[in-house]
Amino acid sequence: MAKRRRVPSLAMNRLSADVGGTSAESVWSRLNWGESTMRMRRTTNGLGFTLVELLVVIAIIGVLVALLLPAVQQARESARRTQCSSRMRQLGIAMQNYVESHGVYPFTSTWATGSSNATCPASAVPIPNNRAHNWVEFILPYVEKQQVFDRIDFDQNNSQTGNAQLLTSQKFSFITCPSNPYADSTTTVDNAVYCCGPTEQQGLHYVVSAGTSRPDNTTPDCPSLNSFCSTTANIWQCSHEYNSDQPGIFALRGISRIRNADVSDGLSKTFLLGERNAELTRHGGAFSTIFPAAYMAQRLNSPSADPGNTSLYRQNAGFSSHHPGGGHFVMADSSVKFISDAIDFNVYCLLGDRNDGNIVEAP
Repeated sequence: MAKRRRVPSLAMNRLSADVGGTSAESVWSRLNWGESTMRMRRTTNGLGFTLVELLVVIAIIGVLVALLLPAVQQARESARRTQCSSRMRQLGIAMQNYVESHGVYPFTSTWATGSSNATCPASAVPIPNNRAHNWVEFILPYVEKQQVFDRIDFDQNNSQTGNAQLLTSQKFSFITCPSNPYADSTTTVDNAVYCCGPTEQQGLHYVVSAGTSRPDNTTPDCPSLNSFCSTTANIWQCSHEYNSDQPGIFALRGISRIRNADVSDGLSKTFLLGERNAELTRHGGAFSTIFPAAYMAQRLNSPSADPGNTSLYRQNAGFSSHHPGGGHFVMADSSVKFISDAIDFNVYCLLGDRNDGNIVEAP
């Protein structure tokens, strides 16, 4: 604390006389107070921000946020992509456990046998009354959902009240891609209800591979029949013989009986299942019995897809993904590969077929 200066008595008397008799001590105190106040104001003004400085700080913060936000989003997508890959690997392991127990891969679905257009004899299908169900239900015991499987009434279609309530009362995360923004939706992007299964069913983001089977006819990406991308029209598989006549491990829909020994191109070189954006097709429901599989005749993340009309299954029911640059596929040996959507179309199709003799490595 600064020492107060003492004023000589003679000076004090003169100061008192000059201010009309007011006490010199009082006047001197006021002068000191004014000086202190001015000093404090000068100090305070020196520590403050000007408007220009404040705007510069705000601009810097904005630039930092703009730089950091993409990195944060990229880190989040990387975590979701890892989680997606892990879920798909578990599906691949579940499939192989099913094969170990039953000797063959599960049916794609049994819908064909319940259709008036079906050509399958009833004896070909080991499902009571040939009711409609799909592969997701068949592998439930191998993804720790035995209690759900045990409650399914296979003597009824999965769209019947009891089965439908059971299958739609919970969310099955093992068939859900965490990067898909429609993961919690029960409708397509154009708000259509998923076809051919329980109403209010969740989407199926991981579908089995039917290889180069064509979906009834040509697709925008594969306009020629009987070509490298469309080798057969046999999508209604009704065979219960070993090594069924189909290019992929699974039929697009229907009954088949494929063993690991029937994948002669190699388990590590053949697609077992892959990603699909369920919301793009009305057959994208988790328990749909029409197209719980995808085909190679449309390129991965094909630009010819038409999200505005989800009834166009030839355009929209191929493999697709919300991951930037490609999508995950599970090989028949349960390994997971991230396939670029820039992959050569011919190589892509060859990876989908199990026994064409053209062995290629997944890039």
